[in-house]
Amino acid sequence: GFMHTCSVTSETKEILCWGIDQYGETAGPAVGNGSTAFTAVTSGYRFSCGLRLEDNEVECWGLDDVGQAAPPLGVPFLAISAGYRHACGIRANDTAVQCWGWNLHEQSRPP
Repeated sequence: GFMHTCSVTSETKEILCWGIDQYGETAGPAVGNGSTAFTAVTSGYRFSCGLRLEDNEVECWGLDDVGQAAPPLGVPFLAISAGYRHACGIRANDTAVQCWGWNLHEQSRPP
């Protein structure tokens, strides 16, 4: 990320984040939502997203001023990657790339 880093623990599959926490970027996934196990995590500019083990859906936290921490609901992904203020993932159902967040330079609109 910008000034933070996250990783998935090998044993419990929980996400741990550290660094500067100005917008909740090191808080990790929301506690109490039932999701504690993740297969992947990616960090962008003051936000991060994790790929949940149970349903392969994306959960994000941190700065969300342009929708970068608001992934599509109910969509399972195979992989995710965060950019500056956007993120993209490969959808599990059709392997198409889907993005969300800032799109000033069309970085959130895959070809």
